[in-house]
Amino acid sequence: MRILRHARASNLNSFQKYKHSWIRTSNIIGNDGNNIEEKPKFVDVIENPEYRHHFHSRPHIDYLTSLGVHVNNYDNIFGVNQNKQLIAKVKV
Repeated sequence: MRILRHARASNLNSFQKYKHSWIRTSNIIGNDGNNIEEKPKFVDVIENPEYRHHFHSRPHIDYLTSLGVHVNNYDNIFGVNQNKQLIAKVKV
């Protein structure tokens, strides 16, 4: 919580409600096609040994690994990686 508050994270309320945070992995692009904000830079993983034995999603682990995020081997990994990444340009 302190890290998200200090960073003035826009998803602080959802973190408080759902107990996890979503990760944006791409740039924010305006209607004119220009970058409004670059994608977040990955710095490091904050490991919590308390969660090592919880269930973890194989598709999420594989996706984060494809982005260059080092994910430790967890004890309880479920699912198969059948997800396909879709890059979409949405105009509002």
